[in-house]
Amino acid sequence: MAALKVASSCSKISHCYKTVMMCRPKFFDVQHSLLNAHMNMKIPVNKKLALTQWENAYETLLANNIEVDLLEPQPDLLDMVFTANAGIVHGNKAVVSSFQVAPRQPETQYHILFFKERGFEVLDPIDDGVEIEGSGDFMPTHDGENFFVAYGFRSSFKAYAYLKDVLSLPKDRLHHMKLMNPYFYHMDTALMSLTRGHLMYYPGAFDKESEKKILDVGGDKTIAIGEEEAMAFACNSVNFEESGEHIVVGNKFSDALRDKLTNFGYKVIETPYGQFLLSGGSLRCSVLDIGKSR
Repeated sequence: MAALKVASSCSKISHCYKTVMMCRPKFFDVQHSLLNAHMNMKIPVNKKLALTQWENAYETLLANNIEVDLLEPQPDLLDMVFTANAGIVHGNKAVVSSFQVAPRQPETQYHILFFKERGFEVLDPIDDGVEIEGSGDFMPTHDGENFFVAYGFRSSFKAYAYLKDVLSLPKDRLHHMKLMNPYFYHMDTALMSLTRGHLMYYPGAFDKESEKKILDVGGDKTIAIGEEEAMAFACNSVNFEESGEHIVVGNKFSDALRDKLTNFGYKVIETPYGQFLLSGGSLRCSVLDIGKSR
């Protein structure tokens, strides 16, 4: 199915999810043990179900007027479905990932080609010896006023200074975050910025100083979730505004969290994504916001 074409309504640099990058899980599997704590390979991937779950999520986004630009999957690159790790798009710049883990490093050549074909200025942090795994460890708030960059497992401490410089980010609103829990090895598994100004996060993923930064930015719009909700990857959901509705699409939400989000003005849509959780990722890991239509 061809993606729907919609014009971007973003007025500043922020995550608005009008055009996103995705990749069909044609070759998806879990064969790399312990790239993260979820990948124990005790349960084999049901590849047919994985494709169905991805297609359902894809169709849900299309049905809500999100344009999807597809990256071509490549044999032997099992994790290409997780396009959030392809890079960081900020204006017309695309900072491609410099993967720490060897099985994902060959993906970068395809990400570079994807961005160049769409007219982005491509920056490769490997040239500066910096490890940063894309939007897995970089997140703007939805108003574009604050930015979080994380380290601790897959991205390096130096990523903060590198991104501040190459993306000209304001130091006083760029927050350096330390991840502490191996089950939340990327920041986007434990922190989510929402379109009505909320920050949803799992406290057990961060050190105390980083949690304080979340609380300072989110204020009374901070939503802390529990371990069970976090392990269902509630923070690894996709959120956007469409026709006046604030929509959250994700794998699974407890009744209590669904009620809380609904009371805060969000429409919650579940798209089961359990096969991808076996690899340590959910829907947000499978979507990269690339900004305006091109």
